[in-house]
Amino acid sequence: MKTLINACLARSRTVLSLLLLLLITGSVAYNDIPKETRPRCRDPDPLHHHAP
Repeated sequence: MKTLINACLARSRTVLSLLLLLLITGSVAYNDIPKETRPRCRDPDPLHHHAP
């Protein structure tokens, strides 16, 4: 584990580039997920709870 940490510390530019790449690809993937503007889900009414 120390070897991995030392390797990352020695190659900070590479690690930061990979972090930036992961953030960019994650935001692209998140924006690519289809989202409904008006979902058909109803909020549960806590005052009218019916037991089965």
